[in-house]
Amino acid sequence: MKVCFQEDILYIYEYQDTKNYQNQENLEENLKELFLTLKETYHIKLGGFFNVSIYTDEDFGNIIKLEKEEIESYFDDIIDMQIKVKTEHEFLFEMEENIPFSQFDIYQYLGKFYGKKKKKLSFIEYGKLLEYSTLIFDEQVENIINYGKIVR
Repeated sequence: MKVCFQEDILYIYEYQDTKNYQNQENLEENLKELFLTLKETYHIKLGGFFNVSIYTDEDFGNIIKLEKEEIESYFDDIIDMQIKVKTEHEFLFEMEENIPFSQFDIYQYLGKFYGKKKKKLSFIEYGKLLEYSTLIFDEQVENIINYGKIVR
């Protein structure tokens, strides 16, 4: 698991994790376990109202985006959330240059290169890929795929 803060948003990357966030019964239990891990391992205590977006990919794993809403009626020791599980989307990898990964379709958009996987990658292949790229998974993906130029 990797935890990152970007512009007051907490991102949690669960690489090749088998947790199922699509099932309502598992969702609550998995999120409780996640918040406990954040508190005990990463010393991150959460409280208030959060918009939670969960991006799942069968091969990659899960990405959880926690965005806190500043609502004054919530106590700091209580967690409430609106959850969206997103399974119908693509993960892209922003690359510094057109790196010859044969497992990818390469898009060029606004002067940058993005890879879209064509087949399942191994854990080692993901490691190499993440070393040389940045994962793109949110609203940007649609613009890149729709308006980007396919290089190969």
